[in-house]
Amino acid sequence: MEKKKEDVQILLVDDNQSSQMAVKKLFTSKGFKNSTTASNGLEAIQLVEKNNFDIIFIDICMPIMDGIEAIARIRKIPDKKKIPIIAISAMDTVKVLHDCKNAGANDFMGLPAHILDYVKKVQQHVEVND
Repeated sequence: MEKKKEDVQILLVDDNQSSQMAVKKLFTSKGFKNSTTASNGLEAIQLVEKNNFDIIFIDICMPIMDGIEAIARIRKIPDKKKIPIIAISAMDTVKVLHDCKNAGANDFMGLPAHILDYVKKVQQHVEVND
């Protein structure tokens, strides 16, 4: 089912608050008005349990709970298994890519990424009505 940009629910999980703010600002400027942020995997899980996100971007290296563990735990929540999850990391080794896929990530985005790459990933994984 197609959604209007302003109705797409995005979760951005990153411990870097500058990155959070920049990406959130970009999403808003491109018409995606519903983006939520979390600073670690534990916060992400708590938000996923209470909300209906259409897509999740999650950094792999974070304090408290890393992205790999958070992805695996999100995939165990019965009604949240099909949410597209995009793992993001500056470490794009074969092992990291393998770990992300095994945890349940749908896609991977290496860092540094062009800011518009986030919008492209939303458009690839969520049916958006421009």
